[in-house]
This record gives sequence, C-alpha cells and structure tokens, in this order.
Amino acid sequence: MDPLTANRSALRYDEQVKAVVAAYKYRGDERLAELFAVLAASCYYRYYSGISFRLITYVPLHDKRLAERGFNQVELIAKGLGRMVGLPVLPLLRRIKYTEKLSIQSGRTARFASMQKAFAPGEGASQSFRLRRSGWLSRKTDRPKVLLLDDIFTTGATVRSCASAIKAIPDFADVEVYSLTLCR
Repeated sequence: MDPLTANRSALRYDEQVKAVVAAYKYRGDERLAELFAVLAASCYYRYYSGISFRLITYVPLHDKRLAERGFNQVELIAKGLGRMVGLPVLPLLRRIKYTEKLSIQSGRTARFASMQKAFAPGEGASQSFRLRRSGWLSRKTDRPKVLLLDDIFTTGATVRSCASAIKAIPDFADVEVYSLTLCR
C-alpha cells in the first residue's frame, strides 16, 4: 500500500526551472526561498485548499549535506508556506542515512533502494503530544492529514520514504500524508 496519498507540483522541471532551482539549492541564493514559498502556496490553494491539514513538515537533509549547503532549502520554503497558509511547520523527520544525490543515481530501483530506512523521527515528532492535547491531531470526522514538502519529485522515492517514516511515528500512525513539491 502506498504510504503517500497524493502529490502535487507547482512547476514542470524544465531547463529554465532547473537553472533557478540550482541557483537556490546549490549556489545558496536564499532570496529565492520566498519566491518558491509563493509558488508552493499557489499550488497548495489550487490543489489542496479543500483539505484540512493539521501541519506541514519537510524532507530533511543529512547533517553532512546540511554542512555542505549551509541551509535546508526545503525547510525555508516550508516555513514560508506555513506563514502564508496558517499552518504550523514541524520537523517530523531527520535523515539518518547519507545517500548520493538522487540526480546522479541511475534508475528508479536505485533511487528507491537508497531511500530505504533513510529517515527517523525528528525533534518535531516529540512535540506531537502538544499537538494531540491542543486538538491538532485528535480524531474528528476524518483522519488527520499532514502536508510533506520537497523540492523535486522524480520517482517519488524520497517522499514515499518520508511518508512511511512519518506513519511509523506512533502519534502519526493513522495520518494521511500528502506531498507538495516545487517541480516534477
């Protein structure tokens, strides 16, 4: 069973978008975070406005990759999106397995294999007791829904691995995980 309920993307990953994403992600042009947050919000309102999400989380970077880049590009976008749509942003996951960049891995099978057991509960997962007490995660008429943010959707290996890891957190076992990516 697929751990991911749905994915929607704001942009097609063509050569022009690839160049702008690279400027942000690899050359550290953090000014683009706000632009990408606006694009993510536009995608959110277009596809997900009728869904009652309880929170936003994002794909974490491994500590080694975070040290290389100096920032998590998706975290900045998630925080901007959270402000725009009025949802809390929690780091539910941490990356515990260092993997080669997916862009240089060949094939779908290699990407899915590299993402196996790559994520574990993060510091935001331990804050879930506050969310449950405040009613954010309590059962109402539907299952709680979490929005997972990432930058690029190619095979879906990363977001599916994250969705599985989120559902493995006891307080989140019954959630539906939707993803929103900038590009596909």
